[in-house]
Amino acid sequence: MQIELFGLFMVGAIWGITNPLLEKGSQEKKTKETDFGVTSLIKSIFLNLRFLVPFIANQLGSGLYYYCMGKTDFSLGPTIANSVSFVVTFIVENLLKKQSFKRNDILGLALVICGVLLCTY
Repeated sequence: MQIELFGLFMVGAIWGITNPLLEKGSQEKKTKETDFGVTSLIKSIFLNLRFLVPFIANQLGSGLYYYCMGKTDFSLGPTIANSVSFVVTFIVENLLKKQSFKRNDILGLALVICGVLLCTY
């Protein structure tokens, strides 16, 4: 059970890191307005490494999530993974955008972390 809980925390961290990177990678490369269709979409995805690498990492995190969900309580797994993902996404987005953390932001993150810790112990 301890390994699966650690795995769910890792899933949340992977998703939290890759979500802002996926957003950033998808905005950088725009397709031409004359290119429409599935083949041009697939080409633009696979040629854009700033999108492809976080996407693959995100999918590996999803695989780990489903593995851990098979071993943990259904009420506990999504709570941990999504809460950790929320916290890590918020931190990574602020770091990428070079924004400072406000007092209410830190208080909210602390409350989410306390809630996750209450659920796990």
